[in-house]
Amino acid sequence: MRFEGRVSAGIEILETLLLEASPPDRLLTTYFKRRRYAGAKDRRAIAERLYDMIRDHGHLQWQAAEGDLEVTARSLMLVHLQSNEQLSIEDIAAHCSGEGFAPAPLTAAERQSLQRLSGGSAEPPGWAIGNYRAAFDTPLQRRFGDDLAAELAGLNKRAPVDLRVNTLKATRDDAATALAAGGLTVTPTPMAPTGLRLPPANRASDHPLFKDGSLEVQDEGSQLAARLVAPPPAGQVVDLCAGAGGKALALSAMMENKGQIHAFDIDARRLEELNRRRRRADARNIQSRVITGADDRHLSALRGTADRVLVDAPCTGTGTWRRHPELRFSTAVPALDALIGQQDALLETAADLVKPGGRLIYVTCSVLMEENEDRIDAFTARRPEFAVQTFEAIWPSVADDQPPGPGPFLRLTPTRHGTDGFFAAILAREAVGISHTEDES
Repeated sequence: MRFEGRVSAGIEILETLLLEASPPDRLLTTYFKRRRYAGAKDRRAIAERLYDMIRDHGHLQWQAAEGDLEVTARSLMLVHLQSNEQLSIEDIAAHCSGEGFAPAPLTAAERQSLQRLSGGSAEPPGWAIGNYRAAFDTPLQRRFGDDLAAELAGLNKRAPVDLRVNTLKATRDDAATALAAGGLTVTPTPMAPTGLRLPPANRASDHPLFKDGSLEVQDEGSQLAARLVAPPPAGQVVDLCAGAGGKALALSAMMENKGQIHAFDIDARRLEELNRRRRRADARNIQSRVITGADDRHLSALRGTADRVLVDAPCTGTGTWRRHPELRFSTAVPALDALIGQQDALLETAADLVKPGGRLIYVTCSVLMEENEDRIDAFTARRPEFAVQTFEAIWPSVADDQPPGPGPFLRLTPTRHGTDGFFAAILAREAVGISHTEDES
């Protein structure tokens, strides 16, 4: 492929990324499967340019707007070629000839915009420097204050590959030994007792331990959030937003295949993935069902019976930006207000499932207070039979290390803890005839 063909490919992939919020590596794999003519050098060059643009997307978006360009995949590419790859306007025009695989010729307006930008611009705002949507500026400032720059730096770094050892099939020591024997550099996760960590960009999915269900990819923060559920060995647990089942599988191992885990989701395809992983992991106490909404008969049948209800709520995913940089800017991510409405509704649905003396565990992979502390404050104001239980009270059963900061909520960030950004709250329902203090002891 020639230079202009690589540029056209980058625009096409970026268009899809802006619309779908799909992981870039997945989009690249799909794109190149359909274009076998692209050689290794082509694939590498296209991927490197795409990731460069993702890492600088906020700044590119701001520059495009400064130049009165509509923010599209094409305009972002033009600004990138001029600003980051230092191509002159005439060089860009030569590559955008519209011939063969080249992008369409520059319009007069595009030429004028690039000329305007070539003269320099004002100091970019914080959201452009930090590479996130302007709509997140106030929430992020509220959450981190003076620490915002340091926390964003952590969210910009490449994430390690965290694994959870399925204790139904293996021990952490045995899994670590087997991975090391295969030439992989592996260390125990600092807090999660069944976690192992590989350096960024390591691939271990072809290892036999993955194929037989002894290992699952799961960030240490997600592992800790699952452990905060602290399920009774033979209890009734509801995973209300089970998705592909990462936390349900962790709970199954914790419960040693005893009791019951009811895994619900509205997405049948995600539950199909859970079922595939469940069989591979030999997790026999998980029942998965597709539900249609809060009034689904399967939920009604469990009303007031669950020892634990886990709500792994849909959210902005701001805590996962280092793994999913596409979430920083994709229009496929729902607006914050819409997500808050979903989160409140899920908390209400979950509350009705918890039996007296049971617990509701609310988890997000967001760092925004609007999705976390604010939701818990609003919930406990509506439902006074629930009280916040500090995570520190059960931490000794979660991990051997010291608690990662003061309670009552578990708040994790890459900069402070080396995990993805996570939030978890434990809400204890008042038991009949006893006080909150007795319930929490």
